[in-house]
Amino acid sequence: MKQYVGNSASGQARQHNGDVYNDCTITHIHAEDQSSDLRSRCLQSLAFPHMEKRGDINAKADKTCDWIYDDPGYTGWTRSGGLLWIKGRAGTGKSTIMESLVTQKKAEAEQRSIQEDTPSDTLVASFFFHRRGDSLQRTTVGLFRSLLHQILRQDQELLKDFMGVTRFDQRCKDEGEVGVRWDWTASDLRENLNDCVVRYVKNRPTLLYIDALDESGEAEARGLMDYLHRLRSNCKSGNLSICISCRPYPDVMWNWDHCVVVESGNAGDITTFLNASFISALDSVDQSASDQIRDEIANRASGVFQWAVLVTRRVLSLRGESIGTILIEIENIPTELGDLYETMLDQLNESDRLLALPLLRWITFANWPLSVSELRYAVAMDERKDIRFQSDLQSSRHWCENDHQMIRRVLRLSQGLVSLVTHESGKGVLQFDHESVQDYMSTRGIGFLETSNQTSPPSEILAMSHHHLTRICICRLSAFDVVEGWVEKKGRNWRGTAMCMPLLRYATENWMKHARIAEACGVSQADLIELTEWPSNPFWYRWNNILESPDPDRRHEGQTTLQHVAARYGLCSILVRLITLTTRRKLDVFARASYYLLWQADATHPKDDTDCTPLFWAAEGGHNEAVRLLLAAGASIDSRDISGYTPLMQAVAHGHGSVVRTLLAAGANVSVKDREGRKLLALAVRHVCNEDVVRQLLVRSDTKVHARDDNGQTALHEACRTGDETNCKLLLSTGKADVNACDDNKWTPLFVAAKDGHECVVKLLLETDKVDVNARDRWQTTPLWNAAHAGSAAVVKLLLDTNKVDVNARNHSKGTTLWYAAMWGHEAVVKVLLSVNNVDVNFQDKNGCTPLRQAAQQNQEGAVRLLLSCEKVNIHARDSEGRTALDIARENKERYEGYGLDCNNWSIVKSRSIIRLLEETQGQRTNEAVHP
Repeated sequence: MKQYVGNSASGQARQHNGDVYNDCTITHIHAEDQSSDLRSRCLQSLAFPHMEKRGDINAKADKTCDWIYDDPGYTGWTRSGGLLWIKGRAGTGKSTIMESLVTQKKAEAEQRSIQEDTPSDTLVASFFFHRRGDSLQRTTVGLFRSLLHQILRQDQELLKDFMGVTRFDQRCKDEGEVGVRWDWTASDLRENLNDCVVRYVKNRPTLLYIDALDESGEAEARGLMDYLHRLRSNCKSGNLSICISCRPYPDVMWNWDHCVVVESGNAGDITTFLNASFISALDSVDQSASDQIRDEIANRASGVFQWAVLVTRRVLSLRGESIGTILIEIENIPTELGDLYETMLDQLNESDRLLALPLLRWITFANWPLSVSELRYAVAMDERKDIRFQSDLQSSRHWCENDHQMIRRVLRLSQGLVSLVTHESGKGVLQFDHESVQDYMSTRGIGFLETSNQTSPPSEILAMSHHHLTRICICRLSAFDVVEGWVEKKGRNWRGTAMCMPLLRYATENWMKHARIAEACGVSQADLIELTEWPSNPFWYRWNNILESPDPDRRHEGQTTLQHVAARYGLCSILVRLITLTTRRKLDVFARASYYLLWQADATHPKDDTDCTPLFWAAEGGHNEAVRLLLAAGASIDSRDISGYTPLMQAVAHGHGSVVRTLLAAGANVSVKDREGRKLLALAVRHVCNEDVVRQLLVRSDTKVHARDDNGQTALHEACRTGDETNCKLLLSTGKADVNACDDNKWTPLFVAAKDGHECVVKLLLETDKVDVNARDRWQTTPLWNAAHAGSAAVVKLLLDTNKVDVNARNHSKGTTLWYAAMWGHEAVVKVLLSVNNVDVNFQDKNGCTPLRQAAQQNQEGAVRLLLSCEKVNIHARDSEGRTALDIARENKERYEGYGLDCNNWSIVKSRSIIRLLEETQGQRTNEAVHP
C-alpha cells in the first residue's frame, strides 16, 4: 500500500534548529555512540545475504583458471584499466573465473596491507547477478546496494555524506524502520552510487567486478551498461577499472576496452578437470584409452565446461564398458547444451514425465526459490479441485509424505539437473545446478515435457506456466485451513498465523505477479472472477489483510474489491469482464443485493478503505490501458483518496508519463494540491527520473513554475532537495524559476541543495550568476554553513571558488563555519576552509571558544590535527573560563576514565592522541620561539 510521508520545511527546520543550538551541549560519548549506531544501521540497511558472491558457484579445481592471468586481454586491463569483458557462452565457467579473480585480487590487497602495515588503498568490489536467487541478487537495486555498502564501509566521510543526502535518519523517524516500513529503491541509490564512486576513486584505485550481467535481463543489462559508461566518464582520475562477465547473446555489451574469450582459453582447465574427475576411475581401460576418452570429451566440449561435466557423469556410469562403447556414447551426445538436456529428459517414461512436469515448472518459474516443504504442497495442488483438508493433497499422485521423499524424487526425475542447496534462510531449496538449465526449461523443456515435442514457442510456455502457477496460488488462498484460520482468528494476529502455513506466503505475495506475466503474454485472467466467487468479497478481504497488514492497527476492512486488485496490477481482462457484467447487470437478484450492500451501489468504481477507486490504483501502478478502460466506463477522474490525492497526482508523483498524458487529455484537474499545498509540478520534481512528466507539465500554459506551497517552497526547492540535475535544468531553462526564492525558513534553492550536498545542482545554480551566495536563513546560517553541516567538502569548495562567499559569516549563535566544522569533525570541510587565506582560524565565540578548542572538546582528532598544521592557530587561546584546548583535552580524558571505560576504549584512545598532538605542537612552537 502507498504511504504518504510528511516532508515539510517546518519539520526540517525544527531538526535544523536543533542542530544549531544543541551541538555545544551534547556529551561527546553519547553523541559518538548515537552517530556510530546510526551509521551501522545505515550500512545494515544496504546489506543483504550473498551481496558480494553467489554462494552456489562451484569452487575452481586445482590448477584451473590460471590461464587468464596470461591472457592478453586481462594483462592489458591490469596495466591500463578501463572496461574488461569476460566473454563466454552459457556453461563456459565465467562465474568461476570471476570468483577466482575477485578472490585473488582481495588476497593481493590484504597481503600488501600486512606487508606495509597500513590499510590497503585498493578497493575490490564485486556483485554476482543470480537469476535463480532472491530479487536483490538479480536486480539493479541489489547491485546498487551491494556496491554502496562495499564503498561506504571503507570511508566514514562518504557514509556520513550519504546519510545526509538520503536523509536516512529523518526518513527513519518519519516513515519508520527501514526494511519494514520503507526500503531503498533504484532511484534512491543510482545517483548516490555515482557520486560516491566518483569521490572515492579520486585518490584510490578501485576494481569493480560484475558477474553474469545478462542474468539481470536484457533491458536491465542495457540500462546498466549506459550507467557504467557514464560512471567511467565521470571518474576523471583513471582509478576506476571495471570487469564484467556476460554472454555474447543477448547483445548488451558495447564499447569495451579489453576482452577475454573464455572458450579460447579454458581448454586446459577442462582437461585438468577431466583428469581429476574420472580417468582414474576407468580401471577397465588402459592409459592410452583413457587419454583418448579425455581428448574426445575435451574436443567436443568446445570450451563449454557444463557440457564436459554432464558428459563426465555419463561416462562414469559406463564403468566396465569397452573403449568403443564409451566413445560411441560420447559421439552420440549432442554438443549443444539444450539438446543434451532434452536427451536426458527424454529418458523419462510417461508416468515419470507427468510427475516431473509440475516439479520442474515450479523450479523454473517460481519468483523465489521454494523450500522443499513448499514445493511438496505446490506440486500436489490441483487447480481443478477444491482443497479443504491436507488429506485432499495426500490423495494426489504428486504428494510426498516428507521432505526427504520429495528430495529423492526431484533428484531422480530431474536426471541430475537439480541440486539441493542451502538458502540464506537456512532452509534447503531445490534449484537447477546451472543457469543454462533454467534457460532450456523456460524456452523448451517445459513444453517438451507437456507435449513430447518442440512445437510450443517460448512465449506460450511462459504464458501458460505463469497462468498455471496463478491458479495454484489462488487454490492455496482458498484452502480450508486458510478460511478456517481466518474465521477463528477474526483477523487478529492473522498474518503471523498465516505465514506459518505451507506455501501461503508465496501464494499471497506472488499470485498477481504470475497473473500479470500471463496476461502480458496474451492469456486472459478473467476466470479469476469465478475462482474468487465474485461478487462475494471475503476472498479479497482475507488476501489483502494477509498481504498488507503486519500490524493490527493497519488492518483493512472489507472494502478492497476485485476491481481494485485488477486495476492495481493492470489485469485488463478482468476489468473488461467486470465492466461488462456490472453494466449489463447480469446478476441474479440475490447477488445484486449482496453486491450493492458490499460496494455501496457503485459496482464499477467502488472506493476502498483509503477512498481509492480502481482508477486511482491503475494510475499509481502506471497501467495506462487499465486507466483508459476505467475512464471509458465512467470513472470519476478527479476523485480524491483519504490523503487528498487524485489519480493524476499519483501518476505524476510516480513518474508514469503515459498515464499522465492520458489523464491530462481526458480533462483531469491540473489545479489540485496536496495537503501541504504542493501543485503538480512540485510533486513531479520531488521524484528523480521523472523527466517525461516534468516536460509535459512545463509546456502547459496553466503550469506556474514559481508557485509556492504552504511552506513557501517552489518546484525548484523540491528539485534541489532531490538532487536531480535534469529536473533542475528543465526548471531553470524556462527562465521563470526564481533562484533566490525564500521559503518560510528563508531557505533559497541554494540552501536546500547545499544542505543535502548536491554538488551538481549547486554548480547549476551558481552558473546562473544570479544566486545570492551569502543569503541568510531565519537562524542566520548561510549556504556555506549548510554545506559544511552536511560534510560536503565538494559543495563548500564550489561556494568558496565564487570568491563571493563570506567565509567568516556568523550564525545566530555567533559561530563561524570553520568553528562548527571543527566541532562536527568534518575533516575534509575543515581542510578546504583552511585553504582560504582570510579564514579566521582563531575566531572566538561569546564563550571564548576557538575552533581548536571545540574540536578538542568533541574529541575530533582529525580536525585537531588539521588545525594544528596551520601556523596561524593560537594554541594558547583561552576560553571565558581560562582554559586552553589542551586543558579541555585533559579534562575529557579524566571524564572518560571516570566513567569506568576500558583503557582501550576508542574515546579514551582519541583523547590521549589529541593531548599528545597538542603537547607536541606546544613544545615545538616553544622551541622555535627560543631558537628561531
